[in-house]
Amino acid sequence: MLIQGINAGAASPLMPVPLSPRGAAQALANPYVMAMVLSIIQVSVCESTAITRTREPLNDTNWNVWKGSMKHMFKLCKVTGYIFGNIARPNRVHDPEGADNWDFNDSYVAMLIYENISAAQKVHAGQV
Repeated sequence: MLIQGINAGAASPLMPVPLSPRGAAQALANPYVMAMVLSIIQVSVCESTAITRTREPLNDTNWNVWKGSMKHMFKLCKVTGYIFGNIARPNRVHDPEGADNWDFNDSYVAMLIYENISAAQKVHAGQV
């Protein structure tokens, strides 16, 4: 039976590839159609110091309070995935814009941390 020129039950070259009962993708209906890969987007910079600055920068005595404040900041600035290493840097050859955006986002996260530690703690910031 034909439905709008496409064989019923057959995959169209532009239709998503159906999953097998085990969840694995079946063979592509058209080997010349490439799947679209989502790229990394640049995060919006949180410009409000009410969000990007803790009341007291990290020092020798306030780790627990500082850590809690930073977790909230990372969530509000939408960079938690970078903090925990859940967002891999795209290959520059395959996705140059995604790689540039990832580099920006990573630097932004580093700046959020660096700007919220005391001068005495900044000597440790470059040791990672």
